[in-house]
Amino acid sequence: MSFFSKFFGAGRFERAPGRDFRPEDLPDTRVKLFFDALGVRWSAMVGQNLFYLLFWLPAVIWSGVNLLTLVQMLADAPAGADMGARVYSLAFTYLLILWPLIAITGPATAGASYVSRNWARGQHSFMVSDFMEHARKN
Repeated sequence: MSFFSKFFGAGRFERAPGRDFRPEDLPDTRVKLFFDALGVRWSAMVGQNLFYLLFWLPAVIWSGVNLLTLVQMLADAPAGADMGARVYSLAFTYLLILWPLIAITGPATAGASYVSRNWARGQHSFMVSDFMEHARKN
């Protein structure tokens, strides 16, 4: 088996299901638990974080659009112009629209936390369905 197939989880299907952790094999510290869970579920965690990023994407795009608008507004300003009112207006509009975009990430954080917690405990969890179920519950 090659390095990449070991690293990305290929060959993990050869084990019996539910053999990730046994109670007597659980690590002593949280740091050891994190690295053990990371070794077992690395590719699933990458997928979960990409799925979680979808909920943050509107806020990231909105922030980028406003940054570009601010840079363009300051670049086009005549020398010595008072830009305070225009920057204040842009900042107010940015924050007014940003808060609901951040609010959607709260339930998504609950879903991601639930799935990650189950993986860390060695319990089974479906990434998308459990993520969405607990995001709705929150």
